[in-house]
Amino acid sequence: MTQTLSKPPATQTKYNITWEKLPDDFKLPDDPVENIDQPLLAAALREALELAGFIIASMLIASNFGLCAKVKMEFLSDTKGSEYSTISKYPYGKWRFYEQILQVPVYAIFDPKSGELEVYLLVSGQYTKQEPDANSRFWIESMGLFLGVWSGKKSQRTGYWLRWWDENGNLLLWGAERVEQEQQRADEERQRADRLMAYLISQGIDPDAI
Repeated sequence: MTQTLSKPPATQTKYNITWEKLPDDFKLPDDPVENIDQPLLAAALREALELAGFIIASMLIASNFGLCAKVKMEFLSDTKGSEYSTISKYPYGKWRFYEQILQVPVYAIFDPKSGELEVYLLVSGQYTKQEPDANSRFWIESMGLFLGVWSGKKSQRTGYWLRWWDENGNLLLWGAERVEQEQQRADEERQRADRLMAYLISQGIDPDAI
């Protein structure tokens, strides 16, 4: 099935976008488009959302995802200029394609080596750079969550990670963190029970008789 999207009336150039199935004989390049960190970072973002119940059936969450669309002619992602490429003619730059053609409402650029995170919102057809809050996090209105950078270890990788926080500033935990948290609570409860038992015995009271 082919879907056609067109931009709302504006003074900017109008693009007619079509989504079509790739030909059966189309050969994808053998070299991957992601680095070694990307799958881990993407999986970590999804894991926290899934455990917190934020993922619904209508969502598409993918890593190393090829976006195949046509704007009169085939669009292919170009490395020239990378995420900031604003090339306005074929092959369109990534920034230009997301901002002017697809009009993706939130565009985040993260460097896992430096930990630098930039977030842009689509305002009046143009990406506007957002300023982080006092905790260096960005509020994503459509998600009802903050997006920020966290430093630590997961999956044998130590470094910077993208993390989610809720509106109250609570970190959305990964599975291992939840297990650790529950274990900590259980240990605290056991210690509390041991202290109570020791106190009762010191007062000459048999805990089993209570």
